[in-house]
Amino acid sequence: MNSDASVKRIKGELRPIVSEADRAFVLSSLVPVDFVCVFNDDTPYELIRTILPDILVKGSRLVVGCNCRQDVVEAAGGAVRTIEFVPDRSSSSIIDTILKRYS
Repeated sequence: MNSDASVKRIKGELRPIVSEADRAFVLSSLVPVDFVCVFNDDTPYELIRTILPDILVKGSRLVVGCNCRQDVVEAAGGAVRTIEFVPDRSSSSIIDTILKRYS
């Protein structure tokens, strides 16, 4: 999971809205999740190459055209799985809704 500093570099000075501690808590609360790692780089490439996860889960919108190291994970016997985004539930979507309603 991206650190707060990484999110700030990628999405701008006013982000993240939800802290890395809170995001890590939510992810670690999911039954299928064995471990949550916070990385400070802009991409997880080096982390993925280092830990070689059994299963790498990516949001479906992020996989298309991304170099998410699927080749590295699969070569080590792992798999990349995608999950669908829930419409209107991302931080970006919530921020957009607030701005539209109250601007």
